[in-house]
Amino acid sequence: MKSSFRTIALIGKYKSPEVAGPLLELARYLEGRKVKVLIDRLTATQVKDVRYSALALEEIGQQADLAIVIGGDGTMLNIARTFAPYNVALVGINQGRLGFLTDLSMNTMFEAMGSILDGSFITESRMLLQAAVLSGERQVLDVLAFNDVSVNKGAEGSLIEIEVRIDGQFVYNLRSDGLIVAVIKNADQKSLVGIARELEALGKKARDGKLTLDDVQGGTFTITNPGVFGSIWSMPIIVPGQAAILATDAIVERPVVRDDAIAIRDIMHLGLSFDHRIFDGAVADQFLSRIKAKLEGLPGGDAALTDF
Repeated sequence: MKSSFRTIALIGKYKSPEVAGPLLELARYLEGRKVKVLIDRLTATQVKDVRYSALALEEIGQQADLAIVIGGDGTMLNIARTFAPYNVALVGINQGRLGFLTDLSMNTMFEAMGSILDGSFITESRMLLQAAVLSGERQVLDVLAFNDVSVNKGAEGSLIEIEVRIDGQFVYNLRSDGLIVAVIKNADQKSLVGIARELEALGKKARDGKLTLDDVQGGTFTITNPGVFGSIWSMPIIVPGQAAILATDAIVERPVVRDDAIAIRDIMHLGLSFDHRIFDGAVADQFLSRIKAKLEGLPGGDAALTDF
């Protein structure tokens, strides 16, 4: 079965001249398969003597059946937001380490694209989030997000109101003035049972409005679990005054390469945000790698890592 992708756009990571070589090789391969090739206008500035149509992203959205993104997950997220209104299919080719969204590698891109053009592929539909900020009757911001939206009331002292809708259907309304993060002190000296008991006690104090200033001070590291809400890729924000925060996302089945074969494994994304003024990024990477090794030491364990 042949695919219906007759016009394909190539988009590279912004200001990354190293994508020029692989991009041109892929363009020539697609042209050999009788596919019309388009190139993002900004990407074309990194490619010498380009002979393919260079268009703005909005024009590509109107013309392309498929867009191939060469870069990382950040590039993929940005392009996904831009192309969402046009319903353009996306394929991600990772420029470096294996990504969570850009899960094809440079080494296998020709084989993978050959399979796609032959009609051998599975389509995954992803949900997008739309966030709008209103001040009275005036809309001051309207953006699309791929996985999560962070809301901060800034310096305003008044309450903010958050309304959640799914496909236009009202779900939830919240009036709030911020997030209170209670602290479990000396957690390294407590057992899991001890931590669970203190967590339960702090939760009750918070619900009863009895937290003290000491209960919310002195924290150095936070663990957050957006995975319980179905999040698959999070970028946690450091709690002010702390050194880092680790997000654990939902465990989902993903295709991975094991022993030169494609296998289905349970994968969980770990996202670490850290304060670079406190410690070097190499330490953060080593910390994530240590967690990854311990998780993958468990039966069926796999993890995808990101630090910010």
